Amino acid sequence: MGIDKFKNLILMAREDHNPDSPNYQKGGPKIHFDLIGYDILFWEQNNFNYAIEELVKRLDRRLQLLSANQIKENSWDRDWIDSNRKKGLTIISSVTQQNYLEILFSLDDKDINADHHKLKEAAIRAQIPITGFPIGMVSNPQPRRRGIVDSAKISGWVNFWALRFDGDYYLIESFSIPDEIRINAIHMGLRIDRIIAALKFCERLYGNLGINHGSVNVSVTHKGLKGKLLYGVQISTSNSTEDEVKTERKITFERIRSDLPGIVMEFGNDLLVLFGFFSQKTWEYESLVRDFRS
Repeated sequence: MGIDKFKNLILMAREDHNPDSPNYQKGGPKIHFDLIGYDILFWEQNNFNYAIEELVKRLDRRLQLLSANQIKENSWDRDWIDSNRKKGLTIISSVTQQNYLEILFSLDDKDINADHHKLKEAAIRAQIPITGFPIGMVSNPQPRRRGIVDSAKISGWVNFWALRFDGDYYLIESFSIPDEIRINAIHMGLRIDRIIAALKFCERLYGNLGINHGSVNVSVTHKGLKGKLLYGVQISTSNSTEDEVKTERKITFERIRSDLPGIVMEFGNDLLVLFGFFSQKTWEYESLVRDFRS
């Protein structure tokens, strides 16, 4: 259930196992409380045809989602990414441990008419204020042959990013929070807030560059997780045995505007599951997105 459950899992149950059903028998079999919040397809013994028709529809939607989310391997310029990662990690290693967030954006349609000035203005206007420092913080951008780069070091926090003329964007930032270091844990709310901010930043950045429709490839990597607990509303019961988790999706700008909680859930639960199959329900992500201030 924990691995890509929103892509490859459809839950079904008999209708009278739904505690909200008038046919539910008190004290009888029922859906466990950990599952009742999911979109379960209930079936009735005297109406199998409806359940079959609905199941076919859901399978079709899942197949379309899988196809829409697939990112072609050549969508990423690996040499450019590796070069920027090396620069960013050099800065991070000078101030903190290898505990960082890495974000990549790449457009399918790279038909952008931009120069250095337009890239700088787009990056400045796209910044997302958040607790601590903004995603994509613009400090002192510098022109390069293929675009612009920027970096900042403030009280142990490091931010490095690069933006190319074709719209490719690379960001790496460190996490060096005293409370996290003290209890050897990562803060759930902070990571989810950064994911929300990154997606909002993505839409703003490309909107400023005149791109409001189509798809963007998004990759988010959390590094430095091994041996740590997860805390926030509650503390996880398991330490992560993996040091990093990467989530990649092809996302339309229309979906960022209309279904941000759903996207955040896909990125967030891939991270949370490493801590003993920890997860959050749909309404919790909706609440986090609603309460986010930018």
